[in-house]
Amino acid sequence: MLIKVRKPKAVIRVEWLLDISMILYITSSTWISALDFLPISSVWIMSAIIYGLLISYCILKKELPSWQAVTIILISVILFSYAYFSHPENRFYFTRETYGLSRVFRPDRAIYFVIFISLYRKKPQKLLNTLWISSILLCFFGGIEFLQAITRGYWLEYDYSGQITHFSYSLSFGYRMILPCLIFIYNYIKNRNTLSLILSIVVFGMIFIGGSRGQLVCIAAFICLILFRFYSQSNNIHKCVIILCLFIFFIIISFIGVQNILNIIGNILESMGISSRTLDSLLTRNFTDDNSRFLIWGRAINAIKNGGFFGYGVYGDRPIISSMHYAGYCHNIFLELMVNFGAVIGLLLSGIIVCRSIYIITIKEDNIWIDLFTIMFAISVQLLISMSFWYVMGFWGAVECSHYCKKEKD
Repeated sequence: MLIKVRKPKAVIRVEWLLDISMILYITSSTWISALDFLPISSVWIMSAIIYGLLISYCILKKELPSWQAVTIILISVILFSYAYFSHPENRFYFTRETYGLSRVFRPDRAIYFVIFISLYRKKPQKLLNTLWISSILLCFFGGIEFLQAITRGYWLEYDYSGQITHFSYSLSFGYRMILPCLIFIYNYIKNRNTLSLILSIVVFGMIFIGGSRGQLVCIAAFICLILFRFYSQSNNIHKCVIILCLFIFFIIISFIGVQNILNIIGNILESMGISSRTLDSLLTRNFTDDNSRFLIWGRAINAIKNGGFFGYGVYGDRPIISSMHYAGYCHNIFLELMVNFGAVIGLLLSGIIVCRSIYIITIKEDNIWIDLFTIMFAISVQLLISMSFWYVMGFWGAVECSHYCKKEKD
């Protein structure tokens, strides 16, 4: 009599290796801070864990990152290498600790998001689920950070000169919370999930109090774009127009018609000892204050005029802008492209970004990849007024997601 021996079930599925590595990658800043007490660099400890899991997945599944993702990394390395060796006078900006090459190529940085997303190219729903779990963790860790800042009465941030000082808000905290906020909003709109609604309100509240107006622009852009997509799928053009009109109307009313409401909210928060930079800006009708951005943009435009056909090269804006702002970037993706690569090439790249984005968002199909692109695109809206595209995970996520956004053949 033959006895059938059952093979023991694997405790950990191979697919989980990718999911865990992705979650650890997205939340890596928290883990790195938590392990900072160790004698060994916490960055390299987390990198070894993340990429150890990732490589194990690739070997066991016999799956590699997409050629597009690998090409993006290689081209970036070539561009930075060329700029480093051809402009020795600018090497300080490549080697400095905070905003140098480590900000771009350290294993936990944003550009490697293309690698992770490419490994989900055949399973977008799994990617969405992984982003949901990551968002839960970001919300939890962000809540702890938020309560600590509120308790001590200030945030620790780098100022314009590169020094850590006390602030009533935190740009880095606000931008970290955009992803969970958009994921929760998307899940509520798509599935009418009550938990997602509650979490989106909680995260929005933390951003409103502890962040700045840049994050609110990303959230508002996402709500408009995702609703536009949902209604355009049903060919409800009237509702699409109404959504856009209501958004514009809401912005106008926010500055003119609800000042008394904002005063009440401001008084309540002040009585609780809570300071909100965003609300303070609204109450003083100074929400559009440029924080020297117009001066930075003016200097960038002058640099474009004198930069020649090929511009100043990658990171070429850093020595030009750093005397005004320690980070040195242009605070606008289109200006950064034109300073670095010249007016013609910069405009060409800008045109490709704009046209490709419009094309994808206006595709009238219920497609998870297009929804994911919309989320990443909304996160990237911050690049119109802040940051550098090299540092923003949402930008690289949008670049990789765009490769999988296609119209279905009739």
